[in-house]
Amino acid sequence: MTDRYYVSGKHPENKYYPDTYILVNKLNIKNDELLTEFENMALARTVEYFYSQIEKIDKLDSLLLKSIHKYFLEKLYPWAGKFRTVTLKKDKTTFAMPQYIPQLMSDLDNKLADDKYLKKFSLKKLVYYKCELISIHPFREGNGRTIRLFCDLLCLKNGVDRIHYPDNNNDFTVSYMKASEAAVLKANCEPMYKLLKTLL
Repeated sequence: MTDRYYVSGKHPENKYYPDTYILVNKLNIKNDELLTEFENMALARTVEYFYSQIEKIDKLDSLLLKSIHKYFLEKLYPWAGKFRTVTLKKDKTTFAMPQYIPQLMSDLDNKLADDKYLKKFSLKKLVYYKCELISIHPFREGNGRTIRLFCDLLCLKNGVDRIHYPDNNNDFTVSYMKASEAAVLKANCEPMYKLLKTLL
């Protein structure tokens, strides 16, 4: 899988600066390195904030996921915290059609509530929800980072240490991408489970 999405149609969520892959943003950042630096700082701030709020969080559901996304990217994009309205593809992977996202997320909320937001924690169930969110890919951009923080909160809320992903590890990145593909294309969570189990 590449780092680039393919998005079809003319939508506010699909506007790039000329001759770039950089999405038009509120801060008018047109340099890829500067944008990455800003996003990294925004993510660190988002992680710190939501970790500090863990005791106050009652429901770990789609509203929380949207809140994370909005806090993370609202200074850049007007659609931060909103489900995408465009079709999203990456290589041979097509994520959930935008018209189905609200219902898919509602169904996921019901399952999370039935599971009492993983009060009886199990890695298998955490991986299931992670894979479902990867398959849905509810946002235009920032899905991976938002989903990862959401899953961190599911762990921490239930007294389990978050999963520590290795930095700058190409072998892990390739394995993670393959596990993500299996989740989306084959509804198979086992590769992701086996991979994340090695990090505990």
